[in-house]
Amino acid sequence: MLSPKSSTFLNAKKDTISPTEYASLLNSGLFVTSFSVVGDAHYTIQLDSTEIVKLVGRQSPIIEFRINNGKKIILVKNKSYVIAFWATGCKPCVREMDDLIQLSHKDKRIEFIFVTNDDEPKAAGFLKERIRQINLVTSGSVLTKSFRVDNLPTTFFIARGKIIRHIVVGPVVRKMDDLIKELAD
Repeated sequence: MLSPKSSTFLNAKKDTISPTEYASLLNSGLFVTSFSVVGDAHYTIQLDSTEIVKLVGRQSPIIEFRINNGKKIILVKNKSYVIAFWATGCKPCVREMDDLIQLSHKDKRIEFIFVTNDDEPKAAGFLKERIRQINLVTSGSVLTKSFRVDNLPTTFFIARGKIIRHIVVGPVVRKMDDLIKELAD
């Protein structure tokens, strides 16, 4: 990717702010960021206020999931979970799906749940044989609302005791090993 010739930084109210103000607000943990690109010449980088960060440190809003094979998953206190919200039309989601599926088999103390608002035929068509390897929830709009997910991909790390420890909005694979290690300990 080419570096932009210029960038504009916006706060959640869409007011222009300095790069220093932007960095300070982003580091507060109260915002996520979104990008728009005009050619290769200019980036607009905007902070989006989000309700999602209020969930960190709290119990999962949903503790029971019915996955596509009919199995019910109930979050239990002695296990950790990764809940990945994704969609077939989300390029970053698609790019990291195989890596996430591989990671889901790495540590049996952590259970992965993949949630998409796509219907089952669409998700199954994309996943093909991989669908048998994962806990998949399709038509997950109720879960998306309950977890306050506005942007994809979004990944929740739920520690033992059903407490949300981390939320990553955007691609997660590069950060995954450290976050999984923390959950497993």
